[in-house]
Amino acid sequence: MVGEEQISKAQLRLTDIAEHLESDWIALAQQLGLTPDDISSIRRDYQYVVEQVCYVNCSWCIVCFLLLIIHYYYYYYYYYC
Repeated sequence: MVGEEQISKAQLRLTDIAEHLESDWIALAQQLGLTPDDISSIRRDYQYVVEQVCYVNCSWCIVCFLLLIIHYYYYYYYYYC
């Protein structure tokens, strides 16, 4: 089970990454496939760069998780059905 301390450490690392990226997060967001409109929306909705980077990273993690689930079900049905 994941404890509160582990979650805090993960959040700390994400904010550390965000602080180091600073304005370079826009180039990262573009590489991850975000559109200029998406980036403008994030900049408008989140005042601080750290928040903007965290939002992009969390969004990307959700996409990766969904792709993993799709891959798992495809594998399951291909081999077991």
